[in-house]
Amino acid sequence: MNVSTHNIAASESYRQASFAPGEMSLDISFLKHESCLALEQMEIRRTYSSGDSLFWEDDKIDYYYFINSGHLKRYKLLPNGRSQIISFMIPGDFLIFPERDVFACTAEAMTELTVTAYPQYKFDKLLGIDKGLRELTFQAITCELSQSQRQILLLGRMAAGERVSSFLYDYLKCNMESSEKIIAGAKIRLPMTRAEIADYLGLTIETVSRIFSKLRKDGIIELPKPNLVYVCKPESLRTGKIVQE
Repeated sequence: MNVSTHNIAASESYRQASFAPGEMSLDISFLKHESCLALEQMEIRRTYSSGDSLFWEDDKIDYYYFINSGHLKRYKLLPNGRSQIISFMIPGDFLIFPERDVFACTAEAMTELTVTAYPQYKFDKLLGIDKGLRELTFQAITCELSQSQRQILLLGRMAAGERVSSFLYDYLKCNMESSEKIIAGAKIRLPMTRAEIADYLGLTIETVSRIFSKLRKDGIIELPKPNLVYVCKPESLRTGKIVQE
């Protein structure tokens, strides 16, 4: 699933006192001292409300963005006027686009969002002199490619029920600490609507709603609220085999 899963700052050690409790910051502790100082000096803190755009498709790239808190979606506008969501991003994700001049998609906040912006030309200059920063960038790009491959598999080879099940399972997984095991009783709070899930999965909202109902009827999930999902049978959700369209 192209829900972003690289989450390069997903552990407590990456939190810094300069941010509010529970917010993440880019881990630069392993970089050269001079590079750490340079990055700290170029940081720009920005906040967005739900529905605000960070950038638009074909805008010139001026900044890279690290997500401290909140959620956003990235999407492309199709020639027929419809949109295709290509990823949902969470705290700890790093939007970096080396060797590109313009953004390939639009990024929009789905919730209250806080990011750290890094001026592109300053960041790229630092890339040339710090191996650790290049490795961090390579990691983010590699994860982006892996997500794209997952999206191709999801849209091209999975049935509708498998897409929704996989989406829920992967979204839960990428919002947990890497050491945690997904067990019965785990919960997912979804920042996106059913329509956005449908857009992302290449389905209709009616199909997505029907599959949610089927998952609940089969005892795989519980839905105390539309945006709150309790997982009752993690393995069934992971495989998606029980859901039949």
